[in-house]
Amino acid sequence: MKKALIIFLALAVLLTSGAVWTFADAYKEQDNVIFTEETVYGDIKYANDIQVTRNIYLGDARWKSVCSINEGKVVTETAFTYYDFGRSYEGGPNYDSIWLSTVGYPDFSGSVKNDKELTAERKRLQDDFDELTKDSLDNPVTVTFRLGDYYEFYPIGLSIWLPEKTNIYGEADYEAENDIVKQFRVFFKIPVPDSEFTTVKASVSYGAGGRIETVTEKTHNYFFNTRSVVCDSAAYFTFDNKFPDSDEKVDTSLIPGGYGIYRLPYDKSSDEDLLNNTVNTKVHADKLEMVYPLSEDTHVFEMMASFDKKHIYLLTKQDGKYYFTVVDEMTMTDLQRFELDMNEGSPYFHSAHDGYVVITRNSEQEGINILLYEEKEGLYEKKADICTDYTIFDSDIYWDGERLAAVKKYDAVRENTDLWGHYELSYDCGFTLTVFDSEKTLYRGNFASSLDAGAEANGSSLYFCSGQFDDGEDLLVAIK
Repeated sequence: MKKALIIFLALAVLLTSGAVWTFADAYKEQDNVIFTEETVYGDIKYANDIQVTRNIYLGDARWKSVCSINEGKVVTETAFTYYDFGRSYEGGPNYDSIWLSTVGYPDFSGSVKNDKELTAERKRLQDDFDELTKDSLDNPVTVTFRLGDYYEFYPIGLSIWLPEKTNIYGEADYEAENDIVKQFRVFFKIPVPDSEFTTVKASVSYGAGGRIETVTEKTHNYFFNTRSVVCDSAAYFTFDNKFPDSDEKVDTSLIPGGYGIYRLPYDKSSDEDLLNNTVNTKVHADKLEMVYPLSEDTHVFEMMASFDKKHIYLLTKQDGKYYFTVVDEMTMTDLQRFELDMNEGSPYFHSAHDGYVVITRNSEQEGINILLYEEKEGLYEKKADICTDYTIFDSDIYWDGERLAAVKKYDAVRENTDLWGHYELSYDCGFTLTVFDSEKTLYRGNFASSLDAGAEANGSSLYFCSGQFDDGEDLLVAIK
């Protein structure tokens, strides 16, 4: 036992020493970061005049490296900053959105059982579960619940994230404390059909350390699957009107205006919080309304706001066909509607930029398509249709009218080499750059950073660049 403890402590010291060496070595780099290019496909000449900005955070240190490609040569300039008093990070999503949810099903959670803020319906559901599973010690019990036995209408949970870090939240299982949550529950009255059920296998067993288990085995449950966009003075959202496992529809006839896209107005208060350097946002849930009717047979894959927030983009499927629609945000009327030439696979918006919008489609049979629509005099026309094996899902992109540059983090093949689960080699400080014309891939290259090389040379198992923040600005590309 003592021998095992000594070995354990020795390993801990070695690993800690390696980590200290690597951190110290990284700080020595300061503004001397170098990117080494390895061509994977094509010729680097197609990357001429492309500039990639890579931000890396490690503890309180930050490297902002600008990597420029000219005549096949890679030149890097780095600004190094060390924050003596530390950096602060505020949690929450880095996007604005609205999300509707419905009730959770019962389990063995003691905190839920005894919570006085549960709605009466949800408490009755939990009480029935407790009674039906009271003899489930080492004796699994299967119980089926019909939501309609407890609720006339689907209970509404709500999460709203708006500019200036405004967050409004309320779970469907609990009484609404916020007036906005109450107003949403009054507005969205959707009757619970008799077909809504959940089957739960529940068991209580005590073994090594004890074990409590609830497993949902078979369900036919509706959930909202909300899509939303946030413009300058209002948020817009819609949700699925069908069960995810069938074509059964929920009844949306009691919602004012019926099924469609809904508008939630908001404005920024003039009362500035000088201490926190923010402006409060006021939400007008009393003015909630349906502003863009949808056919019950229309499925909205995605919504996205244009770069200037004056248009709303829709990706929809109706009668087996896919459509890209441009909607005027002020009038909520269609400006354009394109049928997308897609036989299978689901399209997704990648991003909206000043003057163009990018759509992708992933298909096991046909690979990946990148569709780019460019705006000209207020209307959009297709400028690129690229079939490739490269996914731009997590890439920053830039289009200059002739070339599309896409950049994302570069991960080398990792080897799990020690009992702590750390990785021997990792190239998260680098990036992969891919360049397309309007039809095909011209170039792809991997750029390894010298920040990674320090960890590799030392043989450190430290996952070196795990400290960077995914704040939307850690990897950017532009064509100069």
